[in-house]
Amino acid sequence: MGRKSKYEPEYCQAIIDFGEQGFSIEAYAGEIGVNPATLYKWRKVHDEFREAMEISKAKAGLWWERRLQNIAKGEDGNATSAIFGLKNRSDAWKDVTTHEGTVKFEHMALPPEEQKVMLEQMLREALEDQAQGLLTHDSGEGGD
Repeated sequence: MGRKSKYEPEYCQAIIDFGEQGFSIEAYAGEIGVNPATLYKWRKVHDEFREAMEISKAKAGLWWERRLQNIAKGEDGNATSAIFGLKNRSDAWKDVTTHEGTVKFEHMALPPEEQKVMLEQMLREALEDQAQGLLTHDSGEGGD
């Protein structure tokens, strides 16, 4: 029989409160003395904790956005640090965009060099599509 879980329902509000102060999910793990992987396991088992983690992440992003906004208004602070905090806590501020999908090769007998060329072409096309979507969005042509 396995060990009893250290999970407590009170952690839901506590992790939200922690996020409101700009802290990450991983920092909360340190606060309560568990491995960050443990929080992600709890997330899978406890729906209310999963929701609390998402709220905490959003609250942390809000804290960092407000911090950056205050610096922009003349408050003392380091804008670079605030931007770094945002990029690490908010998907909207990340420099990297990921795409998920499936690639099917109809002719798996292609030599590795030809497979590489095909993959590079597919990547170029995906990046062009993404750039076109951003241009369309920025120019106001996209619908909201």
